[in-house]
Amino acid sequence: MPSGPVRGRHAFRCSRFSWPRPRVKKSHSPFPALQFRSVKAFPPSVAAQIKTGFSSDQICLLHCSPGQLAAERLRSWQALLSAEERGKAVRFRYYSDYAAYICAHALLRAAIAVILDITIDAVEIRPGQNGKPELARAPVAVPLRFNLSHTEDMVLIALTRGIEVGVDVERLDRTVESDFITHCCSPREGREMLLLSARQRVKRFIRLWTLKEALLKASGQGITRKMKEICCNLDPPRLLQPGPLPGNPADWRLWRGHFPPTFVWSLAVRNAPRVDPVLIPAIQA
Repeated sequence: MPSGPVRGRHAFRCSRFSWPRPRVKKSHSPFPALQFRSVKAFPPSVAAQIKTGFSSDQICLLHCSPGQLAAERLRSWQALLSAEERGKAVRFRYYSDYAAYICAHALLRAAIAVILDITIDAVEIRPGQNGKPELARAPVAVPLRFNLSHTEDMVLIALTRGIEVGVDVERLDRTVESDFITHCCSPREGREMLLLSARQRVKRFIRLWTLKEALLKASGQGITRKMKEICCNLDPPRLLQPGPLPGNPADWRLWRGHFPPTFVWSLAVRNAPRVDPVLIPAIQA
């Protein structure tokens, strides 16, 4: 969400050069040679859940808190990224953003490898329409669709069979300028906001934002200036006014939830079967 600073980020904040950053050169990888077949991002139980959920046409929601990762595991996951992704990762100023980016993209690659039964280094992802990631060589027999979102210390990845999907996760304790709220809310949503206290207004807006961003990502449009034209109901979550989105409101299904204590998420799919998403923790005790 393009808004103000996040409370609590000072706990992770470091100067631009105070944490280890591998040098990235265009000519070769800065990482030691790794046999990708030997790198296991998931324990067998998680891999089985992903494979079973996908084969059953369920919507798999893979989630992870990067703060739970040991530094050694994060380094091994970093090696799973493409050279371009590794280069982008080391440009983040905050360590929490760096860790979340690595975690999101490594888990996405590992999950795709599990579903397609290929090695992680064989997974090729490219930016599609409006930057939405897609497989460079998508197998016809397995119409895999996916989307990811990450914020400070939380990663969420959605995987579906043949259904366009969008997902967003945000912190509830972040600050949001009142002008930004006005800019993004429909008239109906704005009227509802006026009945709330300033603190409640921000929390309600963040929940609405996750719904709208998930919808826009599922449609392949990305964040647009027409977010104000989209109107959503929070409880239960449903689309009231599609604005720039394709189809009718009834074509869209929405879910929302939370990861205690401070994260909220939303999921959007279009023309989906009547199944609920399955939450799968990437790290299990």
